[in-house]
Amino acid sequence: MRQAVLLALMCLMLPLSGCFSPGNDSAENGTESIYPDIYDRYELQWDWDGSYAMVLEPGPHESLDVQEATITVDTTGTWVGGPNSADVHLSYWLPSNTEAGDKVPVIAVISPYFSYGQPGDESNPTNIVAAGRGEFIFDNFIPHGYALAQVAVFATEESSGCFDYRGDGEGLGIHSAVEWLGTQNWSNGNVAIYGKSYEGATAWEAAAQGSEHLKTIVPISGTTALGPLLYKNGSAEARSQIMHSNYGSSILDYDDDDLDNMCADVVEGFLAGPTRYGLGEMDPYMDNYYDERSHIDKALGKYNGSIYWVQGMQDWNVDPHQVFGGPPWN
Repeated sequence: MRQAVLLALMCLMLPLSGCFSPGNDSAENGTESIYPDIYDRYELQWDWDGSYAMVLEPGPHESLDVQEATITVDTTGTWVGGPNSADVHLSYWLPSNTEAGDKVPVIAVISPYFSYGQPGDESNPTNIVAAGRGEFIFDNFIPHGYALAQVAVFATEESSGCFDYRGDGEGLGIHSAVEWLGTQNWSNGNVAIYGKSYEGATAWEAAAQGSEHLKTIVPISGTTALGPLLYKNGSAEARSQIMHSNYGSSILDYDDDDLDNMCADVVEGFLAGPTRYGLGEMDPYMDNYYDERSHIDKALGKYNGSIYWVQGMQDWNVDPHQVFGGPPWN
């Protein structure tokens, strides 16, 4: 009985515990906070006009004109039947303070969905495809002195090579882009990767490569591995039958250029869904396919940066258990 009373008193006291302990407010510590007081924030003038959030104070810089770069990657031994060399194409925007010699951090969005060209297409951050990806970064962060890069994975946009869906080849191309962004004369060496859905998954692919330039990832509804996206407790989702071939058919347009994008990984992708769907856990061969495409476990011990892990149901295709990678992460 006495123990029960004591436990009840402890529970009742918890909500009041902060009232009796020293506060950690910056004013009490003799420092001035750079953030508005939490009780005054309702009085701030928030910008509600757009489709995404805006910072309270616009930055002093403007964006320079879009630039592009092509990075040639040695892919020898990466793909069975694929080329020994492939290009990663990216477009990027620098803040105006780089003209004065300032070195700036880089925020990258890495995707199969870009299409480089004139303003108004997917390579321009105001395009609808980039909305919530590049557009949000372009309007909020470039004025505050960040660069924005949009990187096309192998075999998409103007990048060449095999479309190695979430595989080692795709990871190699992503890593090469991160290294390039971290070593330019306008870069301060710090790269972040931000994105939703597929672009959130590429953030985990980058973390698995362990670049010293990669300082933070912001995966929003970004799967940490391919297996949990399509299977749970030994049962396959219906989309597992078409997910791989769907991406393959979007890359292959059935002309002579397809030979540049074709390799064993693409063929395996066509088979990975239907065979795993039919045989389930009795399909040992495809374990290799999915092990290669598990990134969170590879990031352990390699990635030395921060993670802003976001799952707010922004992508109806991605469930929370797919974002947090299964045990022990969820």
